[in-house]
Amino acid sequence: LEMQLFGLILAACLPAHLYIMQYVTNESLAAAWVTAAIYFCLRLLKEDPPCWRLSVAAGACLGASLLTKITAIIAGPFIAALLIGWLLLKRIRAAGTWFATLGLFLVATLAICGWHYLRVWKAFGTPFVLSNYGAAGSISWSLDGYGTAAYFTRFGQSLSQPFFSGFF
Repeated sequence: LEMQLFGLILAACLPAHLYIMQYVTNESLAAAWVTAAIYFCLRLLKEDPPCWRLSVAAGACLGASLLTKITAIIAGPFIAALLIGWLLLKRIRAAGTWFATLGLFLVATLAICGWHYLRVWKAFGTPFVLSNYGAAGSISWSLDGYGTAAYFTRFGQSLSQPFFSGFF
């Protein structure tokens, strides 16, 4: 039963990754870094005395994912909330332990990616500049993507024009 469940989950998740791998994007790299951050965070939660190295590793991986893609910021509050909840659940009151887990996680994250967002903030007046707003001087162009109704309602163009099926 476990193998069948694993196969079902793999089949459900695989097509999206196969679709994205055909294009030049950093989505997969950002997802890998976020996954590594979650992995190190979960390893940290299993340690009885909290290991500061795992906290730094989780923060470094989240910082690397934030350098890769801004949408990785979504994982940050969840990982921080998980660490805070774990510290509260264990009833840990020592400031050193809080710093070794949550503090080092935040310091490592900011040490890896903070310089980039400070530089962008200085140049554009906001730390979060997206390429489709034109603030950087150019507007990105792409084919109609995931969010248009035409993308979800058309079918069969890849079968009638197989040489250009990557576009459809």
